[in-house]
Amino acid sequence: MGNINIEALIEIAGRKLGIPPEELRKSLNEGDISGITSKMSKSDREKVNAVLNDPKLSEKFRKQYTEGAKKD
Repeated sequence: MGNINIEALIEIAGRKLGIPPEELRKSLNEGDISGITSKMSKSDREKVNAVLNDPKLSEKFRKQYTEGAKKD
């Protein structure tokens, strides 16, 4: 996935989560998403944690987005 696609995803995710893109980018770069998940609904937080805690689901998620980026 190119830098432009990543930046676009960060912008979109930031708007959806109500988090400034700079804050989201910093959290992602530092590997600490607690600040991000604390602003999510309980349901969304549970979904994110399910993906992060399940290696098979994480791999499926990663493949979905990396393969989608190759089509761009």
